[in-house]
Amino acid sequence: MVTVEEAVADLLSGDLTQPVEGERLHAVAAGCGVAPAEFYNALLVETARRFLLGDLSCDDADAVANDVWVSITSDMVDMGDAFEMPEPAYSIYEAFDAGEYPHGDGLDPVETYTRPDLRRILAARPSRVAEAAAQVVQAITARADGTKTPFVVAVDGPSGSGKSTIAALAGAELGATAVWPDDFFDGRLSDDDWEARSPAERARDCIDWRRVRDEALEPLLLGRPAEWHAFDWDAGPRDDGSYGYEAHLTVVQPAPVILIDGAYSGRPELADLVDLSILVRAPQSARRERLALRDGPEHFHEWFARWGVAEAHYFEMVRPPDSFDVVVEN
Repeated sequence: MVTVEEAVADLLSGDLTQPVEGERLHAVAAGCGVAPAEFYNALLVETARRFLLGDLSCDDADAVANDVWVSITSDMVDMGDAFEMPEPAYSIYEAFDAGEYPHGDGLDPVETYTRPDLRRILAARPSRVAEAAAQVVQAITARADGTKTPFVVAVDGPSGSGKSTIAALAGAELGATAVWPDDFFDGRLSDDDWEARSPAERARDCIDWRRVRDEALEPLLLGRPAEWHAFDWDAGPRDDGSYGYEAHLTVVQPAPVILIDGAYSGRPELADLVDLSILVRAPQSARRERLALRDGPEHFHEWFARWGVAEAHYFEMVRPPDSFDVVVEN
């Protein structure tokens, strides 16, 4: 029996300018041993994924979505009250449909509606995140026995590993407060400065760990609120090539558990303040795909060329997996 994944790949490798009839979709689903609705979902999830990665044109992806919608409407008539709208197939169809026509705002409908909606839909799909978050909660509760408060946990991991989602879920269950190393990215350096640095130097210098200690961790450890001006990721470079910080203050309240959530959170300069270090990791192929889906293929390739090598150095030479107290797979 052909698997759903194989059938989807075969269908998407064909001539997508030719309509895919509902009868064919039903026959393919039957050949995989699944209901048509399950196959619609798998087909449109993969269609959306390939479009976001740049492997499928918008026209071809939209054509597949429309073909599936025609088959869905036929099922709706045939099944009557027994019909249930397949999700996320319907939402994916709607996202592509929103890119077919102007919305009266002068904006590109594909970039303004289709692409962001698809990213949101795919990001909301069930994953192993809940299980990984439960592992993090279990590891923290096993170590945080109340003899030391606050209890500081570094949730480290390469970009795209899912550490922030896991940390957010674990933090909500534990009533923890969070500190984000990304807020302390060193904006004093220009893009040219970063390019001139080696991967080891980029990994060493990208986060201003002195500010992490002074402005975030030390106040929280004393039971006081912490406040800082976070790096402004949206502003772009200033005239001198450096980057700025947000005008408003980020304020974080003390809590019994402090999560340092982000890449480089387990760096040696913070080790004396950290009670438990957790590495969240995922296969490189999965991480690359998540980043490309989240940020777009063009931005991902630009980012990876500079920062992928820095992260590789950090997690191989500075904090290899066996240097962490706990390793969580995601």
